[in-house]
Amino acid sequence: MKRRIPHSRAKRSASADCSRVGGVIAGLTGQLQEVFAVHNPRPLSPHLGIYRWRINMVQSSLHRLTGLFLSIGAAVLTWGLIAAAAGHHAWQLFADFSGSWIGLMVWFAWIWALLFHLCNGIQHLFHSLTWDYGPQHTRDRTRNPSYWATGWVVVGVSMALTVLTWVLLIIKLTGGAA
Repeated sequence: MKRRIPHSRAKRSASADCSRVGGVIAGLTGQLQEVFAVHNPRPLSPHLGIYRWRINMVQSSLHRLTGLFLSIGAAVLTWGLIAAAAGHHAWQLFADFSGSWIGLMVWFAWIWALLFHLCNGIQHLFHSLTWDYGPQHTRDRTRNPSYWATGWVVVGVSMALTVLTWVLLIIKLTGGAA
């Protein structure tokens, strides 16, 4: 038969155990910090607010966001394919959505995300194959790195290709010879 511990004693016992475990963890953390301490006057992890946003930081964030937009666009595209197979009523519902302002914004964002992702991937491929950044200490700090300029090229080319795609699409849909 199990012996029952009075509630107040059990509570005290649990809190004592927690404080003992917390003390052990704090002690180990302090020891690990001393072992792995690097004597560097710079802070380990400054807040992002102190950084000046550069194009490579923007590109990194945009690359992640465009990955999300590509997933949303793929779901909308899948809806369209299923609607085409399901019949006239389902297709009409999809076509009405695609022709609305929100549908056009989704398609515009999806095409831009696709082209930005493509251009950014091509930039990374060229950087990996041809342009070596070299070790950090050998970089020339008097001028901006080459990847900052190519970052702006990626953003500009992806926007230009998106506009070109939509212009050609509109010309084709209005009966032009595109």
